[in-house]
Parts: sequence; structure tokens; C-alpha cells
Amino acid sequence: MPRRNIVVPSLAAAEAQIVIMQGFLKVLESALRFGNPILIQDVERLDPILNAVLNKEIRRTGGRVLIRLGNQDIDFSPAFTMFLSTRDPSVEFSPDICSRITFVNFTMTRSSLQSQSLDQVLKVGRPDTDKKRSDLTRVQGECRLRLCFLERSLLQALNESSGNILDDDKVIDTLETLKREAAEITKKVEETDVIMQEVDQVTAQYLPLAQACSSTFFILEHLSTINHFYQFSLRFFLDIFDHVLHHNPHLKGVMDYQKRLDILINDLFLIIFKRTSRALLHRNHVLLTVVLAQIKTRGVDGGTITDDLEFLLESGDVSTVATAAASGDGPGVSFLSGNQQQRLSQYSTQSLFRVVSADIEGRKAGWRMFVESEELEHVAPWPWEDLSGMHILALGSIPPLTSSC
Repeated sequence: MPRRNIVVPSLAAAEAQIVIMQGFLKVLESALRFGNPILIQDVERLDPILNAVLNKEIRRTGGRVLIRLGNQDIDFSPAFTMFLSTRDPSVEFSPDICSRITFVNFTMTRSSLQSQSLDQVLKVGRPDTDKKRSDLTRVQGECRLRLCFLERSLLQALNESSGNILDDDKVIDTLETLKREAAEITKKVEETDVIMQEVDQVTAQYLPLAQACSSTFFILEHLSTINHFYQFSLRFFLDIFDHVLHHNPHLKGVMDYQKRLDILINDLFLIIFKRTSRALLHRNHVLLTVVLAQIKTRGVDGGTITDDLEFLLESGDVSTVATAAASGDGPGVSFLSGNQQQRLSQYSTQSLFRVVSADIEGRKAGWRMFVESEELEHVAPWPWEDLSGMHILALGSIPPLTSSC
């Protein structure tokens, strides 16, 4: 029966609280007397009446086991069990309570969410691999149980033997059975290991998607540190994940496994942004975009993309960089000030901007116009050969480079 602490704003509410308390005491008394388990929910604050139960303050009187509950003594059953639960993951209990109860934490972790996501993806994307993995897990479990049974049988036979062990036919028969079945189990385990390697190879292909699911959920969960109203539950995320897996129109007619995986990853980030951004202030949309981009590009090209993105987020901080222009190592562009050339020297250390210095040397007129123009979007140069989202972000960060401030 749920037990909640409530504020009593009126006499009617006070009477309702008394009724709840009386009903709770009756249920607790019945559970203590007859040994029934009881579940008490929302225990952010424990009622003092439970202290005697938690402390197991029992006493024996005339062959009876009694416990004090409120103002009366009632019989206590040794089979009584009490479970306390809370839905608030941030609640903290005092040390005296922690010493009297056993904690079981069902909070979602990164590894557990990653495992669940991987299971769901394999069931949808590769049901054959998922079935193989389930069967192999079952077979390996059965083999371990069989070995444990044979070991116990051997120990029991040795314990029951008398005299010379070599003359005991029961022990000899048990040893022969153990040897024969152990060889069969070893052979079966070796066969499952080969199949398990194949399963692991397929599973590794879907691991980035599972890791992305785990990372994005905890990013959504930590958005509340920016604004208290940014509260996104696990159910919210699982609904998005279910939509991407089972109701994705982009998967229709696509049979290639790698293409399906790419669609799942792209749509996961896209739908997360679309649904989450509806609840965010407009100024936080860019923040969500960059964080999701960091997760999506993690591990791509050996981390180069992530490093470039981190550099863009730092806005090219030059506080720790020596003035290359002052030392004569800068590009020596006449229309750039010393501070601008210092920024350009630092930017050039990043792979994303290495072509910028050479392009400035080759197209000074175009870059001079870019530096001096008030409408940068109309005269922006393009030093890269291809077009990508990262290059667009990089071009957007170049105006501070050319700023004289």
C-alpha cells in the first residue's frame, strides 16, 4: 500500500491523512503478525513508526515474540519482509538508515542501457544473429550446470566411499562418467566458441548504435543542469528508439545490413533533436546540436573530427600560444594585424585549417575583401575542396580569426 507524506492545508485533508495512517497501520500490523511481505512506496522520508521495525526491536514474553508498533505490542512473525522503494534517484538517506537496510539500486546505467539497446537492435536488424547468441548462451549455461552436477556427484561418491578408493566400483564408474561427459562438453564448448566469434563480429557492427543510444539518453538526462524544466525520462527516449527501430519509413525496401544501420544511426540523432528541441529554449538548440554532433562523430577518423569540433567550441583560444608573427614564423600577410596573424598561426595547427594559410597566400585580394567587408556571407572564400557540415562550422569561426579585437 503506498505511503506518502502530504501537506495538510485544511481539516478535510487532515481527516484524509488520518484515514490513510490508520489504514497503513492496519496493513503493517497484519504483515508483522502473519509474516506477509509489504511494499512501502515513496519513502523519501521514513515515518518514525517504522524505526522499531527497522531496528528489529523484538522481545520474548511467555513464549511469544512481540514488537512494539505505536502504542501496542503485537506478535512478530520471523517470515515478515518489508520493501521500501523510491522513484527519486537523487534522494539521500542518513547513515543510520543505511546501516539498517539493504540497498538495491535499479537506476539505469550506461552499460545496462547499452546492453538493452544492443539486444533490441539485433532482434530487429539481425534476428538470425540474435537467435544464435541466445542459443549459445543457453548451451553454455547448460554445460556449466552439467559440469557442476558431475563435480558434486564425484565429491559425493568420494565422501561415501570406504576403504581403498580404487576398489570402490561406484567411485570408478563416476570418474569414468565424468571423464566421458567432460570430453563431450569440452568439444561442444569449442564448437560454440567458434560460432560465438562469428556472432561477436556481427554484434560489433551494431555496437556504435548501442553506444550512441546510451550516450544520448544521459545527455538528455543532464540537460536539467541547464534548465530545471528540461526533464526527459527514460520512457521518452525509449519511445524515440522504438519509433526508429519499428516505425521508420526510411527502412522500407532497404535490405543491405550496413545501409540499414546507417539509416538507424542518422534517424536516431535526427529524431532525438527534433523531439527534444521542442522543449528547449531557442538559444539552447545550438548546444544540443553540438553535443549530439560530438557523440555522432566520436571515434570517426581516429578522433580527428572530435578534436576539430572541440577546437571550434573553444573559439581558437590563443592564450597559450606563442606569437608566431612576432618571431617571424607567421605567414606575413600585410593586411592582417599581429593578433590576427597569431590566431591564424594557431588555427593552422589544426588539420581543419591547414589549407587556410596557403589559400590566403594565393588569394590575398579575396581574403582582404573578406576581412574588410561588413557582409561576410556574400564574400566568404572557400579554401576546402569538398563541402561538409564541419567545414561550414569552420568557416563560421573564421571571422574571429580576422577580427582585430
